[in-house]
Amino acid sequence: MNESIGYFLKAVQADKPSEYTFNFLGCSYSNIGQYAEAEKYFLKGLEIEPNGTACLVYLAGVYLKTQRMAEAKDLLTKALAYDSSIIVQGSVAEVFHENGLYPESRFAPKILAKDSLDEAALWLLASNKLKSGRMADAEALVKKCIRINPKLYWNWELLGQVYLKLARYEEARQSFFKGMEMDPDNSIFYSNLAILYAVEGKTSAALNFAEQAFQKGMAWETIYEFQYFDFAPVRRLPGFKKLEKKYFPDK
Repeated sequence: MNESIGYFLKAVQADKPSEYTFNFLGCSYSNIGQYAEAEKYFLKGLEIEPNGTACLVYLAGVYLKTQRMAEAKDLLTKALAYDSSIIVQGSVAEVFHENGLYPESRFAPKILAKDSLDEAALWLLASNKLKSGRMADAEALVKKCIRINPKLYWNWELLGQVYLKLARYEEARQSFFKGMEMDPDNSIFYSNLAILYAVEGKTSAALNFAEQAFQKGMAWETIYEFQYFDFAPVRRLPGFKKLEKKYFPDK
C-alpha cells in the first residue's frame, strides 16, 4: 500500500475527518490508477464541503482519465465559479496537462479566460520543471512569472522551492520571506521555512516555524502528503512528535 494512503485511511476513521483528508486520499488513489476509489473519497470530501475546489478539480481529473468529459467540465466550471484565483486556475491547467488536453485542446479555453490561461500555463510549466528536476528551466520560468506579476505571493513560494532544491538556502529564505510579506497568514511559507531550517540542521528554528505553520492553519494531512510537499526533514526532528500531538491531538 502507498505509504500516504495508510496515513489517510487511518485519519478518515477519526470522528470528524476533514474534506482535506478525503482530498489527499483521493489524490493518493488517483496517483496509482485506482480511479473508483479516488472518486469515492473525493465525493466524500464534497459531502463535507460542496464547494471544495481541490476535490472538485481533482475529481474532474479522474473523470477526464475515465472519459467522462461532460461531468469533468461541470466540476471545473463550478470550481472556477467559486474561486477564480490563479492558484485554482493553475490546478485546472494541471489537470488538463496531465490528461493531454492542455494547452492545445479547445476544451481548456472555454473554461479559463485566455489571459489567465496564459499566466496559469507559465506558472504550471515552471512547477512541472521543478517536479521533473529541470532546475535551470524552472528558475528561469518562475522569474518570468515574477516579472509578469511580482505581487503574486505564489510565484515567490515557487521560486523559494526551486532554490531549496538547489541547496541555495539563503536565496530560498529570501524568496519565502518575500512571499510572506504579501500573505503573512499563509501557512505555506512557515512550513517551507521549517523545511529549510531542518535541512540546514537548525532544529530550534525549524520547530518554531513548524509551530507557526500549524497556528496559521497548516492541515495535518500536509505533514504526510509525499508527492507535492515533502515535510520529512521536519518530521524526523526530535521534538516534532510532541508538537504534532499538541496541535493535532486526535490524529
